[in-house]
Amino acid sequence: MDSKIIQLYDSFGFSEKYKNIAVKYSVDRDSRLKKGDKKRVLEIFKKIGYEAKFDTKERFYKVRIIENQYDFYFHIDLKYGLFELITGVIDISSKEHLIGGVAASIYDDILIEKQIHEDSMPLPSIGTYEDLELILKESLSLYEDFKSAVLEMQP
Repeated sequence: MDSKIIQLYDSFGFSEKYKNIAVKYSVDRDSRLKKGDKKRVLEIFKKIGYEAKFDTKERFYKVRIIENQYDFYFHIDLKYGLFELITGVIDISSKEHLIGGVAASIYDDILIEKQIHEDSMPLPSIGTYEDLELILKESLSLYEDFKSAVLEMQP
């Protein structure tokens, strides 16, 4: 991982914030929300101020925000009650993926690059729609921090 990318993630405390989310939202396998109701999940996104769509081909929920020349994306996969967060940004003019990926992998990559020896964080997990609303709020806040950091670093 490039040092400028690590600097960007460090600028808004990504590692600590993601770790807090992963630790806070950890539900026993038997208590997990097995299969989320698409309509209800989309209603939760709307309730907290985001227009989301469900991608039936990829089987995840997505939010896209176009700002300046950038396409910022926020995707979540809710299989088996696990909450997999994927964020990133694409340059619209070149269609180049600039930065982003699966939050858990980014977290691990930052630890490796900084030579921090710590166990990988398990994916967050949820048991109720109330948990989903709370984790979405925290994750979307992380996404907004990411978006702001990218925009601040661009010329």
